[in-house]
Amino acid sequence: MNPIKWVSVTLNPAIDLSAEAEDFAVNQVNIVKEQYRYAAGKGINVAKVMSDLGASVTLTGFLGHNNQELFDEMFDASDLDAQFVSVDGTNRTNIKVHASNGETTDINFGGFSVLPDDIDRLHRKLLELEKDHDGYIFAGSLPENMDESVVTSWMQELKQLGKKVVLDSSKAMLKQGVFALPWLIKPNENEASELLGRPVESIEDGVTAAKELVELGIDNVLISMGEKGLIWATETEVLVATPPKVELVSTVGAGDSVVAGFCWASQFDNPHRQIVSATAIGTLAVSQVGVGVVSMSLFDQMIKQILVRP
Repeated sequence: MNPIKWVSVTLNPAIDLSAEAEDFAVNQVNIVKEQYRYAAGKGINVAKVMSDLGASVTLTGFLGHNNQELFDEMFDASDLDAQFVSVDGTNRTNIKVHASNGETTDINFGGFSVLPDDIDRLHRKLLELEKDHDGYIFAGSLPENMDESVVTSWMQELKQLGKKVVLDSSKAMLKQGVFALPWLIKPNENEASELLGRPVESIEDGVTAAKELVELGIDNVLISMGEKGLIWATETEVLVATPPKVELVSTVGAGDSVVAGFCWASQFDNPHRQIVSATAIGTLAVSQVGVGVVSMSLFDQMIKQILVRP
């Protein structure tokens, strides 16, 4: 086993306001049964899950100082090493309404903007962390006024320094970021469809898409296909992992959990363990509200139920 020290980068954190409404519908009054508030953002979610699994992970990125108290509480409670660059403004709020049929409706608000000095400070922080970290995970969206080429150049620089670089994003950041040839990308089927300009709907579509992305020079391509399974392609093989059927509670954080499970398990240098860990932790994520590993025992049980095939 070769423990890897990771940096999880969140450039556009959010406060997730998660609400359960039994019969949610537009254009009517909806009664919320339960509600939860979480400090979130994809990179923060990834770090939380990895920390729960026992990985060594440092958090950085931008954090608006106007409403950072909930984030500080979460970092302290989870014993996370948070080294964010504080910026003027307010962290955005995402409202997620979970209906009884398993569907989730997202309402995402905008957040802070960043200044050139903020970008320079974060760049220096990334290079400072390079001295004693092995991998970087860039997860989630960017502040509205930040150009994707900046992050792409950071990924290229860190890759040249010998670091594992992971990109889990969408839209323009994913399209731009693949040219940095990350060590890992993890689009879902919709993101893969948008990236390649054609539908990716079946496992066969996903396998073809994953192979095509590997041919660009990306070492590992994970394509999450929901309940259909998880596809992992490398230069030498393609594996498909199929989870058991579980009750769908919420999809929030499921993709982040897949990334966390895969990166955590990379220390074992065991392909089967990597893909079953990623699939198991992602499957557990959709069966709960909130992000994190509720029970290592449940995780171990779920691993035994994952089917892997070439």
